[in-house]
Amino acid sequence: MSIEKVKPSLVIFPHPESYNQDHRAAATATFTACRPASPNNKFQPRIILSYEFPGDLWSIGNTATLNFFIKLSETQLKNKLEALKLYKSQIRQHPNPRSFKTIRSLAALRGAHSGNDLAEAFFSHRMIV
Repeated sequence: MSIEKVKPSLVIFPHPESYNQDHRAAATATFTACRPASPNNKFQPRIILSYEFPGDLWSIGNTATLNFFIKLSETQLKNKLEALKLYKSQIRQHPNPRSFKTIRSLAALRGAHSGNDLAEAFFSHRMIV
């Protein structure tokens, strides 16, 4: 599967400075695949974002300034938490960055940062509208 074949309008990948080495590798590969080129030579997704993960503040590198927010409803947050239950091995008890309480708290904090009750934050690498 390739970006050229799928032609997505939106690409979202882990933050390149994630503390998780697998996330960093995925971010590097995705970022490389999305690098600018002439549209005559290569398909260009219009929106490219890195998502925030609560544990990413534990990083040797610099974390990006979050500059793109998406408002969440309570139902959307509940659906996200339900989906995360599918990854049982990844969820931890509070206090841990991968706890449901931390994820809910981060959504409330990002909501406050953006003038909403709940939100998710991203770093925008490309935004063509």
